Order: sequence, then structure tokens, then C-alpha cells
Amino acid sequence: MDREKRLQAFKQYIETCKHKMEYIGLGNPCADILLIGKEPSNEGDDKEHILKNIYDVKACFENNDLTCLYKQDKPSYVNHTWNLYQKLICYIFGHKCEDDGKTDFGTYAFTTEMNNTVSKRTAMAKQKYRLDTFRDSSFIQDFPVVILACSNYIHNINGDWQINETFNVTFDEIDGAHTNYSRGNWFYTHHSRPNGNRLVIHTRQLSQNCDDKLLRDIAQIIRCHLKLSK
Repeated sequence: MDREKRLQAFKQYIETCKHKMEYIGLGNPCADILLIGKEPSNEGDDKEHILKNIYDVKACFENNDLTCLYKQDKPSYVNHTWNLYQKLICYIFGHKCEDDGKTDFGTYAFTTEMNNTVSKRTAMAKQKYRLDTFRDSSFIQDFPVVILACSNYIHNINGDWQINETFNVTFDEIDGAHTNYSRGNWFYTHHSRPNGNRLVIHTRQLSQNCDDKLLRDIAQIIRCHLKLSK
């Protein structure tokens, strides 16, 4: 999908999220990488937070200023999800953010959340997963790389192949499971069939106790996929 078609698909995604009152996300809608986390990490009312995101993204799109979605203030603690997204992007592209007070991973990826509720802690979050929205969105389906950094919020099990059915992929039977890491660190790879144009990686939430080798290995696989797909 070329840039103009991607932007039209993004416009439709914005309208879908507005209609369904769902979190849109942040970052570059024309990037090659989609990062899907667990839920927006914030305190307060779900509706208020989601409405603000919808308003901000829609305003940026209508003003033809998508760069306002790219950079965010750098979180204060090291293992914040955004800091680990930044580290992953740096490993993929050999890039370093030049502004110490900001993150710029959003220049290279678009980020959204699997859960449509807002919570500082996963254990306290209500479950309102967005599989139908992701499956039906041509914008979401066009990314050549999707990272499901949301652990057990989505799965592939016998009789309930959520990852396969949502993203039109199948698990890589040969070398698809990468689990030789410290406890709680793992990832699985999937590709679209028969062409293999889309890579979907399912892994843990990128936050506390995330193994650095896991990030480096994910980055290497993504780097190779993007090189082959160009």
C-alpha cells in the first residue's frame, strides 16, 4: 500500500476508533512497524483519556501535521514501556535519539494497545480487547511487521487461533519459538501465507525485567524481514 492509500486507511481507522470509542494510538502511521501493547498506562477515566487521544490524533491528521504524533516526553524510569520501545527501535535501525528529553521511536513505528481500558497496573485493568477492530482494519493489516507486546492478552491455542485469525498469519513451525531466555522472556514468530510478507511477533509486555538479549534478537529478525521485503 502506497503512502496515500495508507493515509486513507488511517483516516478510516480514526473514524472507526471514534465510532467505537477506542484508543487510536501514537506514532508514524506510514511506518513499517506496528507495536501493540497491553493498555494505555494512565490514571483516571477511560473515556476521558480515549477521547483526548482521538481528538489529538484527528487534529494532527486534519492539520496535515502527523509529526506531532512522533515524539513524546521521555519517561523518568528506565524500564518504562516507552523507553524499551525506544531501545528496540534503536537496535533495529542502529539509531540513537538525539534529544535526551524525548523518545522518537514513534518516527519509526506506530503504537497502539490491545486493551481499550486505561490502567497503571495490568492486574487492575478491565478487559475490552480489540481483535475485531484490528482484523477488520486495512490500516492495521498493512504493516509488514506487527509486534504483539501484550503477553496473554492474545493467544494461539487449539480451537482459538486468535493471532492467526486476527492477522492472517500462521506460526512458524521451524524456529518459530524463541524461549531460551531468563524467566518470563520469550517470543514467537508468525508469517502471512503463502508469501510471508507480514511478520507477526508475539512476546511479553516490554517493561520490568525485560531481557536485553530478547530485544536484540527480535530486532535482528525484524531487520532481516524488512531487508527482504524491500
